[in-house]
Amino acid sequence: MNFYEISTKIFQFTFTIFFFWGITGCTSLIKLGLASPQVTQISEIHNLAQTTQPIKVEGIVKKIVPLLDRKGFEIKDETGSIWVVTQGTIPKVGDRISLEAILKSQDIIIGGEKTKEFYLLYQDIEEVSTDSMPEDN
Repeated sequence: MNFYEISTKIFQFTFTIFFFWGITGCTSLIKLGLASPQVTQISEIHNLAQTTQPIKVEGIVKKIVPLLDRKGFEIKDETGSIWVVTQGTIPKVGDRISLEAILKSQDIIIGGEKTKEFYLLYQDIEEVSTDSMPEDN
């Protein structure tokens, strides 16, 4: 094998590596099911307004409400709380849960001012702990 053939092979190998890296780098490993999102503090959710990726939150279920065609519950962590909407089963008040959900928003008008309210549309509750949790309204 001469110098030209060796350098061509090295170039092809390097190109293949960077090409594969470019493809997978542009595709979320979370979307491919190869990684789980990091836990997001509820107070930071508004910073993710543009994301279409699932986000992961952990907290304690504080309230449950029936909606017209869905169910909702409020989850609270040490930084804040957010409402979660689902058509599936829901945890019980006091359960400590971990869930992956899609961030959604709804424009609402309060006192004549338009604002954006965020909520989570959840896919799956990963963990539920029914240890008795203190109530801290």
